[in-house]
Amino acid sequence: LDREIARLEQQLLDLKQRRNAMSPVSRIPPELLSNIFFLSLRFLKAGGITEEADPDMTRRAICAVSHQWRELAFAEPKLW
Repeated sequence: LDREIARLEQQLLDLKQRRNAMSPVSRIPPELLSNIFFLSLRFLKAGGITEEADPDMTRRAICAVSHQWRELAFAEPKLW
């Protein structure tokens, strides 16, 4: 039974990754997405919209969106 559960969990993960890959945001070129991340952080560091803007929280939020975004963010030194 445990093997069947593990197999189904993996199948669910695969399906979620396929669904995410079909999302319009997944078609944004990595270079452009990386630039969007950088400009967002630069905006927050310059004062953002509110005083509560937190660049570290924004970095964590970017990394939590998807595996693709996390890999892209970690691969971009200017974000850190």
